[in-house]
Amino acid sequence: ETEEPEVTETQDASWTKRQYEEFNRRLREDPTNVDLWLEFVKFQNEFVSHTADPERQNIRLNQALYEIKSSVLKKALEKNPSSTRLKLVQLEVCRDHWEGDKATNTWKEFVFTNPSNPVIWLYYLRFVQSKFTSFTVNGTQKIYIKCLQTLKSLQEGSLKSHTAHAHTTEYMIAIFARMCRFLFQAGLSERAIAFYQLLLEFNLFQPTVLSSVSSEEKLEILEAYWESPSPRLGEDNCMGWRQWTDSKGDRVHSASPVIFILTNSPEQDEEVEEVIIKNYPGNKGASWVAMERSRLSRHWLPWRGNIALGESEEDCEDPERLVLFDDISGAVFSLRTDEQRFQLLSDFLQMLQVDVPCTMSSREPLCQQFETAGQGSDAPCGLYPDKDVELLRGLMQNDYAHFDAYISNLISQTLPVFSGRLKTLLYLLFFRHKVKTVMKQEASLSKKDFKAKCKDCSRIFKTVLREEANRNNLLLWDFYAGFEWHHGSQESARKVFDMALAGAKTLQSDTQRLYRTYIQCELGLTDRSTTLGFQKELSSEAKNRALHLIVSANNVMPFIPFAPSKSHNTSVNVLRARKNFEELLPQLLERLNGELSITDLQVLAFVGNSLLHHVHNQMLLLYLTSGLDSAIQLHSMVVSQIPVRTHREEAPKWEAASFYSDKVLELLDELRVNLIVFHLNVTVTSRSVLHSSLCSGLDHFPENSHFWRLLLDIENKVGAISKLRAIVHRHAKEEAGLVVWLYAALAEFRRMNKLQADREVCGSSFVMETGVTNQLRSWFEQAVSAPQGERSPLLWRLYLHLEISLANATKAKGVYYRAVQACPWSKWLFLDYVNSGLGNLQEITDLMTEKEFRLRIPLEELNLLL
Repeated sequence: ETEEPEVTETQDASWTKRQYEEFNRRLREDPTNVDLWLEFVKFQNEFVSHTADPERQNIRLNQALYEIKSSVLKKALEKNPSSTRLKLVQLEVCRDHWEGDKATNTWKEFVFTNPSNPVIWLYYLRFVQSKFTSFTVNGTQKIYIKCLQTLKSLQEGSLKSHTAHAHTTEYMIAIFARMCRFLFQAGLSERAIAFYQLLLEFNLFQPTVLSSVSSEEKLEILEAYWESPSPRLGEDNCMGWRQWTDSKGDRVHSASPVIFILTNSPEQDEEVEEVIIKNYPGNKGASWVAMERSRLSRHWLPWRGNIALGESEEDCEDPERLVLFDDISGAVFSLRTDEQRFQLLSDFLQMLQVDVPCTMSSREPLCQQFETAGQGSDAPCGLYPDKDVELLRGLMQNDYAHFDAYISNLISQTLPVFSGRLKTLLYLLFFRHKVKTVMKQEASLSKKDFKAKCKDCSRIFKTVLREEANRNNLLLWDFYAGFEWHHGSQESARKVFDMALAGAKTLQSDTQRLYRTYIQCELGLTDRSTTLGFQKELSSEAKNRALHLIVSANNVMPFIPFAPSKSHNTSVNVLRARKNFEELLPQLLERLNGELSITDLQVLAFVGNSLLHHVHNQMLLLYLTSGLDSAIQLHSMVVSQIPVRTHREEAPKWEAASFYSDKVLELLDELRVNLIVFHLNVTVTSRSVLHSSLCSGLDHFPENSHFWRLLLDIENKVGAISKLRAIVHRHAKEEAGLVVWLYAALAEFRRMNKLQADREVCGSSFVMETGVTNQLRSWFEQAVSAPQGERSPLLWRLYLHLEISLANATKAKGVYYRAVQACPWSKWLFLDYVNSGLGNLQEITDLMTEKEFRLRIPLEELNLLL
C-alpha cells in the first residue's frame, strides 16, 4: 500500500520528463512554430505538478511555475519577436510578478505599436479593468472610449499609419458591449443604458437626409434630439431620431406632455426608504446595502425631467443620475450592415436579462459569458440549476423595477427597422420575453389570474401572426403552437399545427422545425421531460400520432392531419419514411461539410438546422419502431461524418464560420442525451447509459450546462458524489472553464445544505465544517486560480458566501480582499461583504469612493435617515 503511489509517482515523473525532452527536441528543429511554443508553456503546469515537492506551499509552486514559463516565453519571443500571441501570453503570465509599473508600461507600448489589432485591445482592456492598484471606474471607461475612437479612426480611414482589421466593426461592437457590462456591474446602469440608447439611435433611426453627412456633423444634429424632452429609445411614446427630425419633434412635444415609465414620485421613494429603515433597526450596514440596492433597482434609467411639471436638469437631486451627451458621444461609431445592428441590439437585450440564444458552441470563448457574470444583474444564458438551488439565482439576478415594460417597448420600437430573418428572430425574442414575464408571476398568481395572463400572451401572438408579412412565417407559428400546447388547449394547438403544416413545403428547414415541435408535444418530449425523474407513461395514441408526424415529415406529399379512425402508420409508410431519410442524409451531410468554408452564418445555420431537424425526427422514428439502441447508432453514424475541429484559436464567430460544426455536434449530443433521459422517464432501466453519454458529451463540450445539470440530478438521486468529483478533477487538469467549477460548487453546496438540514432536524443549528466544506474550499481555490475564474465576480461571490455561511470571519475577510483585488470593478462584492456585517462600513465606502464607484446613498444621508 505504501509502495504503489511511489511507483505511480515515479512513472508520472518519468513520463513528464520524456515529454519535456521531446518538446525541447521539436523546438530545436522548428523554433518558429508558435503553436508548439504555446503548447510547451501550457505543459509547464503538468510538469511542475509532477516534479515539484508536494509539501511545498502553493505560493512557492506558483513562483516556480512563473519563473519556468517566463523563461520559456522569453526564448520563444527571441525566436519569434513579431508574434502577438506569444506576447499576449507573456503579459498575462508576468502581470502579477513584474515590479512597479513595468506591466502597465509594457502594455501601453504594445498597444501603441499595434493600434489596429482589436484582440490586443481586448486583452489590454481586461488588464486595465482588473489591475486593482490603478483601477478607477471613470479612468477605465476613458480607456474603453479611447480604444473605440482609435478603431473608429481605422474604420473610417482617417488613421493612415495602419490598416484596419477585416472585422474591426464586429470587434468594436464586442468592446462596446464589454464596456457597458462593466459599467452595469460597477452600478452605473444609467450610463450603460444611455450608451446603448445613443448608439442605437445613431445607427437604427438616422434621418435619411443625413446619409451623405460626416459623422461629426451627424453627432451635432443628434445632440439636439438627445437634449430635447422627447422620450428616448425604450421609453413610452418614443418616436425615434428620424421621425422626430422629420416631424420637427421639438414643437410637437412642447404641446403635449410626455408620460415617462419607470419614474417614481419623491413621495413614493420616501415611503419605500422608510420601510427599509424600519426593516433593519440598529443595523447600519444592512440598511445601507438595502437602500443602495433599492435605489439601483428604481433609478436605473438616466434621469429625465418631467416637462409637464416644468422640471429641468437643475431639479435633479442626484447629478450622477444625469447622463449628458458629451459624456457618451465619444463611443458612437457607424454600423454598416443589418446583422451588425441586430448584434448591437441583441447585446443590449442580453444586458437587460433577456435570454438571447448563443449561435456558437459552448466551447467558444464568445459564447461563454461568465467573465462578466455575477454582478447581480447579468445572468449567463443557460446557467439555471434546479429550482431547489436558489443561491446562484440570487447572486446572478436583481429585481430591476419595470425592466419588463422597458424591454417590450425597446423591441416594439426597433422591430420596424429590421426585415426578413432578423425581424423573425426579434419577434421570437419578444415572444419568449412575454412568456418569461408571465412565468415569473405564476407562483404569486391564482390559477384563474395566471390563465388570464396566458390568454393575454396568446392574443399578442395572434395579433402579430395576423400581419400580412407574418401569415406564412412558420417559425412564429411554431412558437405560438407550442405555447398553446403547454399553456392553453392541446386541441387548439393541434389545429394550429395542422393548419400551418397544410400549406408548408415539406423539405424546408422551418417546416421540419414545425414537425419537430409537434412531435415533441405529442410525445411529451419537452424541457420538463428532459429532467431526470419526471415519470410519464407513453400512451399508444401519443405514439401513433408521433409516428404519423414523423412519416409525414419524410414524405413529399401534402400533409394530412391525424385521424384516429384511419390507419396512417402502415409498415409500408414507415419503411418509405426510413428510406427517404437514408437517401436525404448523405445530401445534408455533404452540404454541411461543403458549406463550412464560407463565412455566412445564416446559410450555415439553415443547413445545420435542416440536418438537426431531420436527424431528430429519424432518431425518434427508430426509437419508436426499433428501440433506443437503433436511435443511438444513427446518432453515432451522423457524428462520425461531421469534421471535428482540433486546432482552436480564440477567434470570434465572424472570423471562423467553420466553428459552426461544433455547434451542430453539440446539439446532436444534446439530442442523444435528451432521448436517453426521456427513455429513462417512460421505462424502468439502468442510468448507466445516461452517465456514459453525459461523460462523452462533457469530454467534447465541458462547458455545456445542460449536461452538468443532469449529472447533478444523478448524483442527487443515487449519491454518487465520488463519480462527479472524479469528472471535475479530470476537467480541472485540462483548464476547466467556469461552468465546470460552478456546477462542482453547486453539487457540494447541495450536499452541505442537506447535512445542515439533517442536523437541524436533530435539534442542532450549529454550522459545522465537514469534508464537504473542505472540498468546496478546494474547488473554489482551484477555480479562482484559473485565468477565467480569477476574473469572475460570480465565483468570488459564491466563495465569499460559503465563508460567511460558515461564520468564519477570518477566512471571509481574506476571500473578500482577494476578490476585490481580482475583480475591483464589481460593486456587488463590496455590497455582499458589508451585508455580512463583517466589514467596516466607513472603510469600505471610502475605498469605493477612491475607486470612483457611485454611492447612491452617501453615509451622511443615511445617518440623517437613521
